[in-house]
Amino acid sequence: MTQKKWVYVVDHRGPRKTKPNSFANFIFPNQAEEVKKGYLTAGAHGADFGELRALEQSVLDPHLDYGGVLHYRRAPLLSDINLADAEIFSTVHGHFIPIWSWVESSALGWTNQTLLELSSKGLTVLPKPIDVRSVGSTNLYEQYLAHVDKQTFLELSTSWELADEFFQFLKSETQLIQFNILLATKETRAKLFNWLVSIINPLESSLSNLSNDPVQKRWPGYLAEWLSTFYWHKNKNEIKPHFVETLRLDFAAEVFNTLQINDYLAISKHIKSSFVLKTDYDALTFEIKSRQEEISALRDSISWKLTAPARKIASALVNRNKFE
Repeated sequence: MTQKKWVYVVDHRGPRKTKPNSFANFIFPNQAEEVKKGYLTAGAHGADFGELRALEQSVLDPHLDYGGVLHYRRAPLLSDINLADAEIFSTVHGHFIPIWSWVESSALGWTNQTLLELSSKGLTVLPKPIDVRSVGSTNLYEQYLAHVDKQTFLELSTSWELADEFFQFLKSETQLIQFNILLATKETRAKLFNWLVSIINPLESSLSNLSNDPVQKRWPGYLAEWLSTFYWHKNKNEIKPHFVETLRLDFAAEVFNTLQINDYLAISKHIKSSFVLKTDYDALTFEIKSRQEEISALRDSISWKLTAPARKIASALVNRNKFE
């Protein structure tokens, strides 16, 4: 029996092959192909619509009623993490198994049974919001401008009737909902997608000068993340989203590559709430490996600020006698 494909995944670095029994379809944005097929996320002026393209494809897929999109290295935890199944953390020099290669034997609750249960309830599954104050920004507005040229906001202010309300929301809000992790019904996905492209597409020609910078070229995805956070906030009473923890697969892979899985199983109950369920813990890898010179360089970095809760248990991880 052919495995049902539940999600679409994008990796901007190049084409990828998916396993036949994977849960995911992989997309590598092809601008010429998108223009030819008339996709709304065509990127005709050079902008990178990759993640929006995955959302569009999930809407166009006639076989995908319930499902959505995922980031290739950020995993929502749909049930208690199954540490006995280490497949998801298998590594080669720190590399991890990306989402487009996931199969039902993988950990993190990704089984057909779990997904069918979510589908039967029609739940909108979103990642728990990230507080941008943990990375040094006072609000969402400031955090956006740390990533993308302010010209995107200037253009938006002249083309969208809700721009003022949107800007006020960003200046008063600190909780960001990642755009590229979503499970929902086709109706919910379609409403979000059509709303986003109605705002973003008219900006593309005027922002074409941003496309020379590979980071700025991805402004549609950045803007979609902040816009969708606004969208979920405005529609939260109607949609009633179900928020779940997420795990950075690449960081988790390095940690699991450092620790013996059997040792980790023995202490997992002590650290699960503080360690496994954190979305970002870049500096933790270095802490575990006792790279003191690198830790010194990290102390003033964003990664260091992100990992404060995880660092508290890092010494316990390498001094296992502290656990009973």
